Amino acid sequence: LAACMATMFCSVLLGLVRGTRRPESLRPQRHLSSLLPYVAYLFFFLFWQTLRTAARRPVVVFHDRLCIAQNDPALKQQGILGLSAFLDRSEHMIILWSRRYF
Repeated sequence: LAACMATMFCSVLLGLVRGTRRPESLRPQRHLSSLLPYVAYLFFFLFWQTLRTAARRPVVVFHDRLCIAQNDPALKQQGILGLSAFLDRSEHMIILWSRRYF
């Protein structure tokens, strides 16, 4: 989504700049400026997660059926005992419960 938004922004900005009534010497070169949306797309597509984590902490989600082994009783016990470390570092906790789950 970030790459698409960056491409859209660059395309609109480029269209506005090209559409202005400026002398030809001040307008961007067509063949070079046409590459700008593609470069912006690739940049955000490749580096968005790195940029996002630099700006704010990543969101971590814990789902017990996926994060705790359900078939091996020893691994299941180890996973349950490890929950305290995960909860110790959590700021918020949301519990979604349903009768069908059990």
